[in-house]
Amino acid sequence: MSISGNLSIKWEQFSPDDVCKIIKLILDSNKSFKVPPKKTSSKLEDHITNRFCAHLRNNKNRSTHFFCIEPQSDILDDVGELVGRIDLKFISGNEEKVYFSFECKVLRVTRPSGQISASYSEYVKEGMYRYFNGQYAQGLNKGGMLGYVQSHSPDYWAQKASEKINDSPQDYQIFQKGCWINEKILKGLSVCYRSTHHRMLGKSPIAIFHCFLIFI
Repeated sequence: MSISGNLSIKWEQFSPDDVCKIIKLILDSNKSFKVPPKKTSSKLEDHITNRFCAHLRNNKNRSTHFFCIEPQSDILDDVGELVGRIDLKFISGNEEKVYFSFECKVLRVTRPSGQISASYSEYVKEGMYRYFNGQYAQGLNKGGMLGYVQSHSPDYWAQKASEKINDSPQDYQIFQKGCWINEKILKGLSVCYRSTHHRMLGKSPIAIFHCFLIFI
């Protein structure tokens, strides 16, 4: 039995336990991570992601974490056309199409007036939407979002993103059934959530795991 062409159901390598191992590595690593000053013209989001990836690799336990971690990973279709770039990718085994990915977004108030920027809008439109339309995680049933929180609390941004998707125009309505954050996946940790969404073009539903990391 297979899904999405030749991709077999190897995505079950990333069981809920495996996903929790990845998320726990992220949370534990975040405790000791300090964002270094930028020395290049790279975007802040890419700057944080690349350095956090290196930190994750250094903290990975090779005896229990059986995956490779890649930043800024190109996605190619079956004929080699570039269809996107994943911010942070966890690959298990030797099958390139089997991965757990994170799209990363900086979340902060940027305007002097204190008015909220469009960060939560970008979190949905330029992050979650790439899972909805099948650009990311094709043939897979799960993916992730990393929010780099630079103002307010993780719960605040989770609520803002929830409001954004529920107030979205008609082209998002297809995703609303069965969606938004329905549970916190690690007991006692308010920074981690899971939401379930229908996808476009008759694709199977996808679970998105949300981690909001404080980088102030």
